[in-house]
Amino acid sequence: MNMKENNFKTGLRKAGPTYSLLLKSIILCTFILTFTQISLQAQTYSKPSWYFGIAGAANGNFYRGTTQQLNAGFATPVAFHDGKGVGLYAAPLIEYRPASAVFGFMFQAGYDSRRGKFEQVKDPTCNCTTDLSTDLSYISVEPSLRISPFRNGFYIYLGPRVAFNTQSEFKYKEGIDPLFPLEAGREVKGEFDNVDKIRFSGQVGLGYDIAVTPATSKTQFLISPFASFHPYFGQSPRDVEDWGLTTVRAGIAFKVGTGRQLSAPPPPPMPVISDRDGDGISDAVDKCPDLRGLAALQGCPDRDGDGIADGDDKCPDVVGVSKYQGCPIPDTDKDGIHDELDKCPTVPGVSRYLGCPVPDTDGDGIPDDEDKCINDKGPASNFGCPVINEEIIKKVNRAAEHIFFVTKSSQLLAKSFPKLNEVVTILNENPSLKVSIEGHTDDVGEDGVNQTLSDDRAASVKAYLVSKGISESRLSSAGYGETKPVADNKTAAGRAKNRRVEMILRNY
Repeated sequence: MNMKENNFKTGLRKAGPTYSLLLKSIILCTFILTFTQISLQAQTYSKPSWYFGIAGAANGNFYRGTTQQLNAGFATPVAFHDGKGVGLYAAPLIEYRPASAVFGFMFQAGYDSRRGKFEQVKDPTCNCTTDLSTDLSYISVEPSLRISPFRNGFYIYLGPRVAFNTQSEFKYKEGIDPLFPLEAGREVKGEFDNVDKIRFSGQVGLGYDIAVTPATSKTQFLISPFASFHPYFGQSPRDVEDWGLTTVRAGIAFKVGTGRQLSAPPPPPMPVISDRDGDGISDAVDKCPDLRGLAALQGCPDRDGDGIADGDDKCPDVVGVSKYQGCPIPDTDKDGIHDELDKCPTVPGVSRYLGCPVPDTDGDGIPDDEDKCINDKGPASNFGCPVINEEIIKKVNRAAEHIFFVTKSSQLLAKSFPKLNEVVTILNENPSLKVSIEGHTDDVGEDGVNQTLSDDRAASVKAYLVSKGISESRLSSAGYGETKPVADNKTAAGRAKNRRVEMILRNY
């Protein structure tokens, strides 16, 4: 360890007990004030304008110059020049700073130690090293202008320093002369003379306030680390010789202030809600303030209840849709099918054809769903099919009159074939014609037997025509037994007429 480091640490050890006392005081004050704060009922308070507290710091002291004549009775054999040391600073403080102000005022007055130790020098008279330490202490009064340029916790302060000397001791000690190792070096303790009792100097510093309680608390605590610089000017301890003193101070301040209780703001006045039409919707949001309306329509009426306000509804008395501005979907051809579903919106139609007219393929004026011959024109009396030539009908009827069977049998007699062949010729010449073959009997015998016989005889005629090449799809047969007589069954002539086969021509 070199000589300079040893001098610096010696100063720290001397200041140790005083630092410990300061730290204990700060902890005790913190505990008391914090307990007091917790016990207060939570309310909202302003930031304090006045703060009170204590500050503690270490003074880094730097000596420059020359000293040798320590007092009238003692002068060192050699001159001492530069030195340094650490001293304690402890002071109560008062601070005034309105919450939002840039400028404020600070005042501190307390114990201010400028202790130090000069660098060792070699005394040629004893061929040894010599030490000189000082114990200069003051009561310093330090009023300062406080500046908060950013209106937050950061601040700069500057002002004069007035120091009243309270202690001016020195200690001089010689090392061991190598020529006389058994002799202890000389040691002299005393007080400097010509020490100025009052010194005027200046300081400049900066710090930062850190809140440790909520900003709305009544009692508010701040911890404020700070540093300051005390230049050489005005800090020469004595009015003789030429040594001066520069100090750098670093420490922490503990501050407490009491805020002013903020009065609760008056409740806002109850708004006056105007509703001219009395529909329960205020005029401020009512688009129709003079007409009773619905909340869903922002206060506007809807007479037809279609969800479209009357002011926007072109058909306000008829239920409609928004697409047509409140009017019903149009029906241009008036067929009862609205245009959005009507495939023929300009021509009346029917729903089964999606609003289009029933088609009439052959153009005979009979719609296809009633026309049994949709590709051939015909009158309505014949279901839209062409009328069959009367001569052809007569030929077929005469042929039917000449159809004969074995008695009580469905077997055709050969004499029936010529006329049936004429029917085959007619059907081949008129491929659109179809024939319904009906069998009938008289009322002689049992009804069931007669029904079966009529069925079989009609089927025999159909089978003959099919055998001649007529498509079965153009033929149908049915028996009616004795249910459709054309003459009186009480006479032989009448019963003969009732035993018959009829061939009915049709083209559908």
